[in-house]
Amino acid sequence: MGHRSPPERAQLYMPLTWDDTYDIAVLLRRTHQGVDPATISLLMLRDWIKKLPGFSEPPDAAPERKLETIRSIWLALAESGGAAGPPAM
Repeated sequence: MGHRSPPERAQLYMPLTWDDTYDIAVLLRRTHQGVDPATISLLMLRDWIKKLPGFSEPPDAAPERKLETIRSIWLALAESGGAAGPPAM
């Protein structure tokens, strides 16, 4: 599964799922600029994700490892100034 940039995803009306960890992290970084992802609890992270446009999964079904992955990607984006690419598959 390839990663599309969030604007490209919105154009194609592609829903976000828990598997779209990179796209979710990018959207969170854009939506919550200036927030240090390391300070966010997994519960708050889940709440923010379920409010993202296009998110289509049941929020209570969030696997903890997916939330941790999303936070790790968001941290990498923050540390690199947003230049991190999608994770290798």
